[in-house]
Amino acid sequence: MKYLDIYFKVELELDNSEQPQRIARELERILAKHYGVRTAEATNVVVHED
Repeated sequence: MKYLDIYFKVELELDNSEQPQRIARELERILAKHYGVRTAEATNVVVHED
């Protein structure tokens, strides 16, 4: 069996009330829920202010 690491870059526009870390955890949860995904981990969150 092969194991594979896939790296994504995701850019989102969030309201000021939304927390980037909460969104990252939610994306991890969604990915981990699907068949074949052993782990999902957000390793870096960069916030760009307007």
